[in-house]
Amino acid sequence: MSTQTPTEQAPEPAPQAAPQAAPAAPTPAAAKVEAAAAAWKAAAEEWNAAANEWLAVSEAGGATEAAKVAIETMEAATKSIAAARAAAAALANCPAPAAPARPRRHRPHQVAKMRARRAERRRLEREIKKEKEEE
Repeated sequence: MSTQTPTEQAPEPAPQAAPQAAPAAPTPAAAKVEAAAAAWKAAAEEWNAAANEWLAVSEAGGATEAAKVAIETMEAATKSIAAARAAAAALANCPAPAAPARPRRHRPHQVAKMRARRAERRRLEREIKKEKEEE
């Protein structure tokens, strides 16, 4: 047993988790695609519910062919929703474009001028150095 009183015992600090990188915010285009997909899905679900209700009601009346067409259209809409979600995911997870290749430091037609200037500068520096040595 410990001889310390409760006031003498310091509570241990809770270990802090390392800061985690926040997930990349979706791009505006991805947000628009996702919003469009959500709206399309909501409309498609309403349409599906209406088609199912109509099918149940109209089976006795012989309008099942029209209801089957509506259900097939709904299945196509579901595939479109999946494609829209995939496009949104692709836009949201798209990596940043790679950095462009390092540009050339000088254009080829400038190199000859630079070499000529450098040669002239070195020639002048040699002349100045010789003059100083002669003095």
